[in-house]
Amino acid sequence: MAAPMSESLRIQTPTRPNLTVVGGGCMGLAGFSVALLAGVVSNNPFDTVVIRGLSALVACFPLGGVIGYAMEQIISEHCRQIDDKLAEAGLHVHNSSTESQHKPNREDEKEAA
Repeated sequence: MAAPMSESLRIQTPTRPNLTVVGGGCMGLAGFSVALLAGVVSNNPFDTVVIRGLSALVACFPLGGVIGYAMEQIISEHCRQIDDKLAEAGLHVHNSSTESQHKPNREDEKEAA
């Protein structure tokens, strides 16, 4: 008789990062980096370079957030379309976060489950 699988031993599906926050952070850091490099190359004073870099970070973060949000919507719509197509075809995708990992195939295992 197979012992039931404990919660800690179940394989969890990896979670997808929030693309709105990741996109905003990446775009903000990219704007900060470009502003710093441009300021250093043009021989501006240190305080001017840092202030312009921070303002570029603040200005680019919302832009990256909007792009990340759009990417989130595109991905979720695409996943919904794939799920609908699979449902129409009568196929089922195994989702390990909602279903049991162990599929009993013998009678004694089916009774224990």
